[in-house]
Formats: sequence, structure tokens, C-alpha cells
Amino acid sequence: MRLDTESLRTLIAVVDLGSMTRAAEQLEMSQSAVSWKIKRLEEHVGRALLIRDGHDLRPTLDGRELLVDARNIVAVHDRAVARLSTSTLTGRVRFGTNAELTASNVTELLSRFNVNHPGATIEIVSSGSDELARLLDRGKLDVATLLVTASERRSDDRTLWADELIWVSSWAWPFDEVDEVPIVSSVPQHHSYDRPLEALSRAGIDHYTAFSGSSTGAMLEAVSAGLGVAILSESWVDDNIVPWQRGNELAPVERVHQVVRAASGERREVADALVATLVADLDEPTA
Repeated sequence: MRLDTESLRTLIAVVDLGSMTRAAEQLEMSQSAVSWKIKRLEEHVGRALLIRDGHDLRPTLDGRELLVDARNIVAVHDRAVARLSTSTLTGRVRFGTNAELTASNVTELLSRFNVNHPGATIEIVSSGSDELARLLDRGKLDVATLLVTASERRSDDRTLWADELIWVSSWAWPFDEVDEVPIVSSVPQHHSYDRPLEALSRAGIDHYTAFSGSSTGAMLEAVSAGLGVAILSESWVDDNIVPWQRGNELAPVERVHQVVRAASGERREVADALVATLVADLDEPTA
């Protein structure tokens, strides 16, 4: 039995993204082509690899076991291809990444960049968007990913995705009738969160900071545990993280954009290559 590398790559994308449609977008192929590859792979191995429950897709036991080997096979394949097609690009790039991007697969992306450009060196700084923007403007960074509002976006920023921020709570802890609302916040906190917090005061809703986390992941854990309500991307809403009903009484939270920004002035080729990699790997198609 021989396993097709691209079919394994397709299986990985479908499971990781939980959707044939999103896998098709990432792999730049039609949804029917993705479905066909999965079907042929299942026929080839003689096992069902996915459980299809309406729009829900998840791996079977055989699927989970194959995924472990599939990831290794695809990784080894990609390393071999990259080694034979590595660039002659050299130089050092100082890259700043904010918490929203750190929570994604940025480490995997940067690992592939290093493999594809072995002569290049990346220095990575992780901090809040406001601090990263200041470092860029002072010439301390070459490239950074930032969370900005529409009015803060610059003409040469490359937008990766836009987020609708909403108030959320745990479904088990709605905090609908408490006298003082506990708030889950981030540290460092982006200033786009200031006005929504001020809106609580204007609405006469007493509140206090119950938890301060250093990442989106930490905030999600705190909200899930019922420690308080938070302002998070609408994309995090699920069976446990739900819109906070009292948030409907407040003014809408300003939309934010995740962008890639390069330092002004003459840039090195290695910085342009990193920007291109970030956009190619992380840009989400708009509806």
C-alpha cells in the first residue's frame, strides 16, 4: 500500500480546520477536489477516516491514528523539498508578533521560513500591538503583526483578517444579575478595549478586573471557567463561550484588523520575504 502525500496533506487540513470548505481555501483547490481526495484515501486504506455529522467533521479512531503518521510523512516530505529548493537569501530580520498571532501556527510558519531560507536569521519579540508599533516606528523592528482599528490602518499595511469583537461569557456563568461584573482582560491590553470598558461605566454597570491574562488563550480559559466576562473575537463563540447578554445594552465594540506592517524606509530583501510568507500563509479570504 502506498499513501499519496497530497491526500495526507488534505486529510490534515480538513481535520485541523474542521471544514471541507476551509481546507479547500487553504489548499487552493475546489471543495469537490478535497472531498474526492478524502474519499479516495478512505477507499485506499479500506477504513473510514472521518465522521460526518451534518457540518461537523471529526476523525474516527483510524483517522486519528493515521493523522499522527500523516503529519510526520508530510513534514519529512516538505523538509526534503525545501532542502532541494532553498534560497540564497541572507540577512537578519527583527520580527515582532502580538498575542493574537502567537496563538495561531506562527511557530510552524517561521520554522518553514527558516528551512526555506537557511541563510536568513529571525529575531522574534512577542509583545502587545501598541508596544510593537512603537518599536517599528523607532526602527527597533523590521516587521510586526499588529492588532489595529480601521482608523489606525496605514496604506501599506497588509491585512490578514478582520475581527468583530463582542462581549462574551461562559454559558454556565452568564453574570446577568450580579451587582458588580467581573472582567477578564489581557496584559498588555490593546487600547481599543478602553472605550468598551468605559461604556460599562456609562451604562451604570459596576465592574472590576477579576483576571488579567497574557494571551488570548489565557483569557479563553478564564472565561470558560466562569471567572468573568471579556471582549473577544466573535470567532471564539462556541457551545461554552457565548455572547454576554448584557453586552447588548452597550455600544458595539469597534472592529479590529490583524495586519502585517514593515518598518518605513529602505528594507532588506529578507524582511520583504518574511512579509510575503506571513501574507501567503495567514491571509484569510474575505466573504
